Amino acid sequence: MKALTIYRILSILVNTISFLLAVSLVSGLPVIFSQPAFAIPFFMMLCIVLYAWFSNIFLKKVLLKKETVSKKTKDMIQVNAIVSFILCCLIIISGSMLLSDPKPYFEALAEMTKGKATDQMAITQLWVFIFIFFALSIHIVWTYFLIRKNAAYFKD
Repeated sequence: MKALTIYRILSILVNTISFLLAVSLVSGLPVIFSQPAFAIPFFMMLCIVLYAWFSNIFLKKVLLKKETVSKKTKDMIQVNAIVSFILCCLIIISGSMLLSDPKPYFEALAEMTKGKATDQMAITQLWVFIFIFFALSIHIVWTYFLIRKNAAYFKD
């Protein structure tokens, strides 16, 4: 029971972040049509939103109400979880590398913001990104274990 409570709290964090990400994706949609190079990052972030949506359905129907759901829901969770986990790994690794040697990051950030950003603000931003994506990766792995544990609730 305690583990389910922690999973629900983690789900609230994931759903909040995915909502904010969904809003930014909708507002950034015109950029995708003007700059096709942003299509892959857009797709990967969309997978995070879809993962959060379907894992929320899994949480509400299977874990809380003990109802059956379709195998399509399970497949959607797994496919979007794989892409989301890859993005989490990329963000965590690149953020850790930037934290180990932040000088190039500071220089690029100062050039982009014309000196308005501080180094401490940049470090804080990196730590927040690493924390969020680490929490998301924990949620993804935990959901995989819960899907396997509750396999009987997925029907055709």
